Amino acid sequence: MQFSGGYGAAPGAWRLPGANLNSYTDMDQFVRYAQAAERGKIQLLFIADTPVLDVDLDHHAPHHVIDPLLILTVLARETERIGLVTTASTTFTEPCNLARQFKALDVISHGRAGWNAVTTSDPAAAAAQRPDFQARQGLRGSRPHPGDQPAQGRPRRFMKILGSGPAASAAGPDSSCGDG
Repeated sequence: MQFSGGYGAAPGAWRLPGANLNSYTDMDQFVRYAQAAERGKIQLLFIADTPVLDVDLDHHAPHHVIDPLLILTVLARETERIGLVTTASTTFTEPCNLARQFKALDVISHGRAGWNAVTTSDPAAAAAQRPDFQARQGLRGSRPHPGDQPAQGRPRRFMKILGSGPAASAAGPDSSCGDG
């Protein structure tokens, strides 16, 4: 089941009479939804995320003002079985930081954390995440997007650091994260 900002998936739901305009920041509401989903035997909750504001706020409610990992951490403490999954970009997040965040969610949720790993190609995301990017590129499109470096290199490093199970254990700690 995908969570979409507290209002549901209908684009104009936030404008309906009686809609709670604070529902996208109401943790108690997220908990109620998650517990109802769990009672309904839903297998996992998914929060899609993007590293940039991608809606026109004059016409659409914001997707997620609160970081999805924080929302899922709250839900981890209030649910027992349902999986907790969110998107995180390998383009603008450092592997060691992301590894710590997902490891924390995995520990807090007793192994129910999941990661939708994506690379981000949106130039607006690049400008939002790395203000120096737009200044460095001069004219739009004249420089490569930060994610244009070898396509598999950065995501592979993430998978190595974030990996779990026998293969990751055999590889040992990653010294680039300050381990070992």
